Amino acid sequence: MARVTKDTAQEFKKIKSGIEAGDIAPVYLFHGKEHYYIDELCGLLMEKVIPPEERDFGQIVFYGAGTSARSVVEAARQFPMMISRQMVVLKEAQMMDRIEDLAVYFDAVMPSTVHVICYKTVNDPTKNAKGIDKRTSFYKKACEVGVVFESEQVPDYRMPAAIEGYLADRGLKIAPDAANLLAEYAGVNLQKIAVEVDQLMKVLPAGT
Repeated sequence: MARVTKDTAQEFKKIKSGIEAGDIAPVYLFHGKEHYYIDELCGLLMEKVIPPEERDFGQIVFYGAGTSARSVVEAARQFPMMISRQMVVLKEAQMMDRIEDLAVYFDAVMPSTVHVICYKTVNDPTKNAKGIDKRTSFYKKACEVGVVFESEQVPDYRMPAAIEGYLADRGLKIAPDAANLLAEYAGVNLQKIAVEVDQLMKVLPAGT
């Protein structure tokens, strides 16, 4: 079942298409320096897996800082109440102490739980950019039971094309020179691109 990323953009599209088609895995581990893809996939799962009317008691969200692995595992192992499945999301997992302790859950995954883990590596070169440790049983077991996606930053020479693709997904076009200019401004940060483009879209006249 596990799919380990080779090409970030292509793998993102594959996982996104699978989610939209209802092909939902029991475990998702999203990690890497490009936070845009991580946020997009996590948000899509939170939108698609649990119906709006069931989210109050069927969707549990944890944040790494101040959260123990035990709390997350206990939540993921509980049976959903009055619904067919539940969703347990761990955001900012890089802030959790002893994240490797989550590996115990992968030994007995609950079929009625969709467990999503978002681990964001610092993408500022002036800071510690320590990523997830792929040597741990936590990572290896996640690969065995679920979908693992490494969100790598887009190379600078691919950024103009990535910008054109981002806009195309939203029904818009951009001139090549404008895409190059925006890429020079934002560097290799797709999250920054998304924010700037969304701001531009808000001021465009309807139907533009």
